[in-house]
Amino acid sequence: MTLKPLLIDFGSVMYPYDEGQRQILRETRFDMKTTRAVGGPRGLMRRRYIDGSSDTVKASHLIVSDQNRWAGWSCNAGLELLSIDYSGNVYRGVCKQGGRIGHIACDHLALPRGPVICEKAVCHCATDIMTTRISPAGAAFAQGEHNV
Repeated sequence: MTLKPLLIDFGSVMYPYDEGQRQILRETRFDMKTTRAVGGPRGLMRRRYIDGSSDTVKASHLIVSDQNRWAGWSCNAGLELLSIDYSGNVYRGVCKQGGRIGHIACDHLALPRGPVICEKAVCHCATDIMTTRISPAGAAFAQGEHNV
């Protein structure tokens, strides 16, 4: 489980949390033992900066610190994950970037073969955030590397 800040009207602006509340969002940890069929629990990501340095971070921390803005970046949503809404419509991610891919009842669902260029002002879904993305300069900034 991860604490995630609420967004005003489910948009791109966080409620005006004070610094103490932001610190709680950043630092609260839950000691849970979970496993997945492949690897371990998904949680940490490795960010690689243009200068070659890197660090690890949780998707929720990127949201709290307002570092979740990648408009113009190449994003692997649709290659590393898919999202299916309540009606069965298939999208690249919860963000629906790139539009509807198809429907789960469709016999010939044309899955994406390449990344999409993000046009969203903000990425607020932790699952979407954990996909690989590359800056226009070519550096991998928030490339997902789980279990590091």
